Amino acid sequence: MKTILGASSSLLAMLLPLAGCNGDTEDVVGVSGEDREIVTVLNAANVGAIALSKFALERARTAPARAFAHAMATEHSAVQEQLVAQGIAPGASPVSQELARGSQEALSALDAARAAEFDRVYLESQVELHERVLDLLDERLSPAANSVGLQEELQTTMTAEVGHLQQAYSLLDDLVSHADANPSLDNGSGGTSGIGSATGTAGPSGPDFPTGGDGAGGTSGIGSTTGTAGPSGPDFPTGGDGAGGTSGIGSTTGMVPSDWRGSY
Repeated sequence: MKTILGASSSLLAMLLPLAGCNGDTEDVVGVSGEDREIVTVLNAANVGAIALSKFALERARTAPARAFAHAMATEHSAVQEQLVAQGIAPGASPVSQELARGSQEALSALDAARAAEFDRVYLESQVELHERVLDLLDERLSPAANSVGLQEELQTTMTAEVGHLQQAYSLLDDLVSHADANPSLDNGSGGTSGIGSATGTAGPSGPDFPTGGDGAGGTSGIGSTTGTAGPSGPDFPTGGDGAGGTSGIGSTTGMVPSDWRGSY
């Protein structure tokens, strides 16, 4: 990759002078060779840690790894500034050259790491780097320091390195445990698709009901019947002539009931 190749070249360019490849470095008055070597070694360690962590910030996948990378870049930059404040120029040192090569190899390993492996490779490099620096501080650098100011700086640096190492170990352990519990995540396999919403199967159609039969015609209302005409009333005979006298008045006609229709 262009990015990592550029970072590697830049890192190597910074590390080699700090590692003491420049044999013409001029001595600083009053500073021992031991103190100069200490500064050179710590400079190389800091530059390597900063370069690795800045690259990890671009590629780390998990939030804890990115947070750790940010902290390492920030804190090692601060240590670097404090070392510069000591006013001691770096000198030639095989140990610093060893650290520079180790950082270069770690950077190349990060470049070659698959995405799913990147965080683990980065944290492993940090464990290795901090273990190496702590060993150097404890066994070689601190006992050899002459400057009181440098001795104090080494003590502060050692305390910080112990914390960094413990944090790197803890993060690496969590990462490995999570990968063991979720092997599909560790090998970079694609995530499983979410469960799609399935369309429900349509239920069977209900049975067809027969069409209703023609309704029976309503019965006609009972028509009003015409009443049967009553029979005509009987004709009454006229009265007969009175005997030997004037003609008698004939009998009047009989009364016709109101519900009858007849003539007299």
